[in-house]
Amino acid sequence: MEFTNVAVSTFKSLDKQCLAECINKSYAQGDVSKQKALCLDRCVSKYLETNVQVGENMQKLGQSGQMYRKLSSKMGQSGAWT
Repeated sequence: MEFTNVAVSTFKSLDKQCLAECINKSYAQGDVSKQKALCLDRCVSKYLETNVQVGENMQKLGQSGQMYRKLSSKMGQSGAWT
């Protein structure tokens, strides 16, 4: 369930960001031009790539935080920190 919420939130952010960047508010044409389609494609690609990188870095930080807590707990028990 939480994954669905994250996916919907990501899509809404992506939609808002890329449309604001690539599509003019006074857009009145029926078709999207090649230039605007290319802009949207690049925007979506950048957004998703950045999202993956942030997720990977957050995961690494979480893992290093767990390692630090385990290490500090062991060091505290042995008296090495005091």
